[in-house]
Amino acid sequence: MRKLILLFLPYFLCAQNANYNITPLDSVAFKGYFRTSLGESEGGKTMVNFAIPGGLSHYRLGNEPNTYAEVEFDYNHKLDLESKKSFDLVFMLAGYSGFGDQQPFKLENVTQLYAKMNNVLGNSDIWIGRRYYERRDHHIIDYFWYSPGQGATVGAGIDNIRGKKHKDDIDIAIFNFENKNVRSLNNDKDDNTKGVLQNFILETKWKNIPISENGSVTFWNRLSKRQKSNINYNQINGYGLGVWYDQTNIFKGKAYNTLQISYRKGNSIGKNLAPIYETSESELVYSYDMKKTYVLEVSNQFTFEHEKVFALSAVALYRYEDRGVIPYNIITQEQLGDGKQIHWFSIGTRMIKYLTRHFNLALEAGTDYIDNQTISKKGWLNKITFSPQLSWDYGFYSRPVLRPFITYAKWSDNLIGDVGNAPDGPVFNNKNNGLTYGLSFEIWW
Repeated sequence: MRKLILLFLPYFLCAQNANYNITPLDSVAFKGYFRTSLGESEGGKTMVNFAIPGGLSHYRLGNEPNTYAEVEFDYNHKLDLESKKSFDLVFMLAGYSGFGDQQPFKLENVTQLYAKMNNVLGNSDIWIGRRYYERRDHHIIDYFWYSPGQGATVGAGIDNIRGKKHKDDIDIAIFNFENKNVRSLNNDKDDNTKGVLQNFILETKWKNIPISENGSVTFWNRLSKRQKSNINYNQINGYGLGVWYDQTNIFKGKAYNTLQISYRKGNSIGKNLAPIYETSESELVYSYDMKKTYVLEVSNQFTFEHEKVFALSAVALYRYEDRGVIPYNIITQEQLGDGKQIHWFSIGTRMIKYLTRHFNLALEAGTDYIDNQTISKKGWLNKITFSPQLSWDYGFYSRPVLRPFITYAKWSDNLIGDVGNAPDGPVFNNKNNGLTYGLSFEIWW
């Protein structure tokens, strides 16, 4: 932990002035994100995160037993001083280490590396490389509901095709995803042949279409194609479509809201999915029928900030997933669940009461419900966290922030043994409730 803090301390100190001009035409910028925690579960055991089985995320405050960092370097070169034409080169590294997984923190995963020409071809932007490409998330549960490029091997695209002279615009991008070391799709337990699955995605987005003075909508469409492989996987096509609505200046500018709806079909439900996974030498689980599977999702995030008094962010989410097949063991043909559907519902809020510019009280409460037929699990998880926060300034998203915390969670008896476990072993294995406490730190710049 001490080494991590010393590693990032110089960057924290200069985070408020992370853009530097080298010449009149050249500049560099340093950006990043870092979080870490010190904590434990009751009884001195490894700190766990409370998450419901089948849910894709969890409520974050006092519930992140890990260290994670992103470090980004941006270089910009202006072609001349008069025009707006310029060249960007972006490089990002990321690293992760979870409590109890015995893996040291290493900042070595290249998550972004791309080049971009700005204001060319009629003021459009052209890019190529590995890029996150406009991630949209619900912050308090760390759920990225739109992230078409993250994890891609490579991609390319054109942004702002209409030329930046309109409030609305159009982006087009294509991505290649590779899923390596995928087990051959057959029923021979002695065949350990593995190969690569390739998935191509074409993403089109018509963004920021004004429909009111302070409201806009964005439509997106996705076409995907999984290539035929030499490990018995046939070509599969899929598609996705969705819309989100952004509303700003609610309550005289103190609040804003985002509502999104999406539908994904076939291999568009995920970017790197293989329909089988290997749990042991004798258990190969067929978990998806990629011709039939689909996902429907609806979610909303509302954020309110009353300057120097109070702030809150609330999220509500429903996700329905149909796997297209009841999961079964390919070797024994034994079914492993009682259905092929997953219903996930989540609702929660984080509230902040400011006492001074640098000190506030935060309370986060969230409820998840899951009906996961693929593993025959159904039930509730309720989680609440209190934290007296030391923050850089007023504002819900003000960082850095230091958080002493205490977290309590309670879940359905049917989920006993599936909630509150750590990588190094069960922590709340025979209980339907648990408590964690500690200190966390978070910053972005």
